[in-house]
Amino acid sequence: MLRKLVKHEYIYLIKTFTPIYIIYLASAAALRLFTLFGYDFIDSAAKAANPVIYSMTIIYFFVVAAFTILASVMAILTMADNVRRFKNNMFTDEGYLTNTLPVTATEHIAAKLIAGCTNFLCSFAVLTLGLFIASRSSTSFILKAIWEAITDPDVEISEKLTIILLIFMVYITFQLLGYLAVSLSSMANGGRGFLGGIVGAFSTVFGLIFISRVAAFSVAGGLGAVPSMLMVCLVLLVFCVIMGLIVTMIIKNHLNLQ
Repeated sequence: MLRKLVKHEYIYLIKTFTPIYIIYLASAAALRLFTLFGYDFIDSAAKAANPVIYSMTIIYFFVVAAFTILASVMAILTMADNVRRFKNNMFTDEGYLTNTLPVTATEHIAAKLIAGCTNFLCSFAVLTLGLFIASRSSTSFILKAIWEAITDPDVEISEKLTIILLIFMVYITFQLLGYLAVSLSSMANGGRGFLGGIVGAFSTVFGLIFISRVAAFSVAGGLGAVPSMLMVCLVLLVFCVIMGLIVTMIIKNHLNLQ
């Protein structure tokens, strides 16, 4: 059943984000075409009396705005939409249908996390491709630096894998934190929704401070880079398990009952 849930999540993602990715890549291609004319053309266009050139200038600024906004928020957008879909599927009118499916709350959460991770990686790939189209030279330099860091023989493979694990755990932590926030808000009855927001914010700040202290203690203790990162990953894993259990409990006990 988990596979079917993930399949439906992918169908939703394709329908929702394909137009966004197309607009982003199209704006990157258009921006690349505009740069072929040189910035002198753009500067002089604002002063030109020719209505065609003036219209091209307006289009140029719209293209720059679309590209810049999408490039800035694409990764965050995928995470925010994943949390929004979780809320709609679990705690709105859609939840009445969701609750009739022979699926556990854990499977629902797992399906959302799998789809979210996939979409996050896709957004990163599309973001990189768009930057490469818009500015090939600067993007090539960044990609070259990343590749050299990955293939650096002075860095052990264990350290590279640990960094990947740490990034993955950070993503899962923030995604589950979003699930926890909307789950607490869904329990709004009197002031509990507001209280849930305060608890979520406090938990975030406390968690970040605690994790930073664990990392600092590990480094100060001379454990080395890999053990320090693994310790942080362990702390994040504990947080994820706790948040997952709380969200699962809320779904089981409060889904569409408030």
